[in-house]
Amino acid sequence: MSNGAIVGFASNFDSLDASDSAASLGGEGWQWFANVFDPTGANYLGGYFGGTNFGGASAAGLSGTPGDQQMVVYSDYGNDGDQGAGNIIEMNVYQQQAITIDDVGSTWYFSFDAAPAATNALLPPSTAIAFIKVFPNDFSTLLAFPTADTSTLAGPFSEELEVTIDAGMVGGFVQFGFSNQATNYNNSAVDYDNVSFSQTSIPEPSTAILGLIGLGFLTVRRRS
Repeated sequence: MSNGAIVGFASNFDSLDASDSAASLGGEGWQWFANVFDPTGANYLGGYFGGTNFGGASAAGLSGTPGDQQMVVYSDYGNDGDQGAGNIIEMNVYQQQAITIDDVGSTWYFSFDAAPAATNALLPPSTAIAFIKVFPNDFSTLLAFPTADTSTLAGPFSEELEVTIDAGMVGGFVQFGFSNQATNYNNSAVDYDNVSFSQTSIPEPSTAILGLIGLGFLTVRRRS
């Protein structure tokens, strides 16, 4: 493991209190930030930070039953002005960590399970992704941005993204999490579970195990 500022993270959300999902998710370090674009998506109108407050203007919650919970990520439906005007809200729900010189050369893997949400599941034209983002310290650009599309889920699947820290990233920040774009109150919810950010890659299933997919015993891991 790295001796730098980046530390591993893992959660299956099962131990969190669904009766107060705002505090539970905030306690795990989840944050949210919304970017707003005009209806064409070409012009940036500004952004607003929600921090770890998932109540009120909301971005995420918990779904499922105790012991089998997931984090569900959706648009900010409390933003009536932009939703009603047809502006596109890009909601980002993520964890963020600082990068130090001790992290240079380390490779980090972001793995997760995803599935259509049980309620208000995403429908076109809404879109969703999982991501790793690396920013310089002024957040002026993206130094790395691997993604996985979670917009068109026919059923549960697993995914893994990776990023290697180089010297040009020192002093910046790494984020990992989930994002969606929606407007006009369109459905945007996607369930995420078994989230992990670590220096250990999760192996792909063997050929023999893959044979069980048709029997419904296994979720396929896809890689970008």
